[in-house]
Amino acid sequence: MNLHKIRELAENRDGGMRKLAKDIGMSESNLHKCVNKNSIGAGYLESIAKIFNIPVTYFFEDTDNKIIQTGNNNQVGSGNIIIESQAHEIEYLKQLLAEKERTITILVNKNK
Repeated sequence: MNLHKIRELAENRDGGMRKLAKDIGMSESNLHKCVNKNSIGAGYLESIAKIFNIPVTYFFEDTDNKIIQTGNNNQVGSGNIIIESQAHEIEYLKQLLAEKERTITILVNKNK
C-alpha cells in the first residue's frame, strides 16, 4: 500500500490535506500520521478514493500511476491498468466484505 499517493492527490486539489481531512471526517494531523505510517482505516480510504473518483486499489498498486484528468472524471493510467485495478478492487472488496461479516458474527454471538 502506498498512502503517500494521498498527499500527491491532495496537493493537486484546492485546500490540500486540510480540506481532504475535513471532507473525510478526520483531523489534518491524523491524516498526516496515517500517510506517514502508511496505515489508514478502510472506510477512510474508501472515502478518499470516492472523493478523487478513483478505485481504492490505486493505493495498493506498486506502479506510479498518474491521475489523468478527463472532464469531471479521473482515470488511472491506461486501459490495461484500469482492468487490472478493477480486478484488484474486486478482490479488495471481497476481503472487506469478509471482514465485515466476521465482525457481524462476533457482535451477534456477543449479544447472545
